[in-house]
Amino acid sequence: FPAPFPARIEHQYAERRHQRQPREVERARYPGHARGHGQRKAPFQRIYAHTEVEQGGHRHRRVMFHVPEEQLHNPSGQDDDKDEDAAVIIDLGGDDFYSNNAGASTEKIGCAILIDLGGDDAYESTGDGAQGTGVLGVGILADMAGNDSYVGMRWCQGACALGVGIVLDARGDDSYRAHAYAQGSALWGTAIAIDAGGNDRYESHMLSQGVGMPYGIGVLTDLAGNDSYYSKGAYPSCYGTPGIYEAWSQGVGAGFRKYASGGIGILLDAGGKDRYEAGN
Repeated sequence: FPAPFPARIEHQYAERRHQRQPREVERARYPGHARGHGQRKAPFQRIYAHTEVEQGGHRHRRVMFHVPEEQLHNPSGQDDDKDEDAAVIIDLGGDDFYSNNAGASTEKIGCAILIDLGGDDAYESTGDGAQGTGVLGVGILADMAGNDSYVGMRWCQGACALGVGIVLDARGDDSYRAHAYAQGSALWGTAIAIDAGGNDRYESHMLSQGVGMPYGIGVLTDLAGNDSYYSKGAYPSCYGTPGIYEAWSQGVGAGFRKYASGGIGILLDAGGKDRYEAGN
């Protein structure tokens, strides 16, 4: 990927006897600086992952991810407040508060991933583009355990525009709240929101909960639990029906009339006693 994409990927081959241990970390400089292509000197962390291949002689392939240190977080499992955007966050546990991009692409971060292994976490954003969202990029958020709360504005909680956005919550009784373009909402890309267990609540005002806009595939999947889905309350129906709100949510393909047809929107709930409420 060309600069300034923050995560450069290089494929290197070496003899088996020179194999490094998986997940080895060492300090490095910007690759471009070493070749005389720039004067930037911020340190990187090199994270190695190995995959063996059979090509004549016995060789292995080393995939090397260059990530600036200021964009790599690996807390020790304590309760943390995270308010600075990061390309990679791996949190080992604790009740954390995320007010940063939380696994979403930004103007400076084209690909972002957040993995939280446990704790009752709160993800809250007062701006657009957060919590497993890809806008002109790729964003992934995976929370593996705990009763978590997600609060955002627009383009959050598994959404995308010209990109890929994924949010996965593996366990716990969780709540998702957003204004619009959230919870599996896709425009020219793929957006997936998956909750694998617990009694969960999804709330939004419109264009959320499994929406595919032009050239988009938006999916919201809840695999278990007694869940509640709500999407309405902000805008009156464009048809002028008294007492009815606009929604375009909960498994909808929505297009731009006269210009582009809608995509594919899917809302799949695999079990439990659930409640669905939405406007037009």
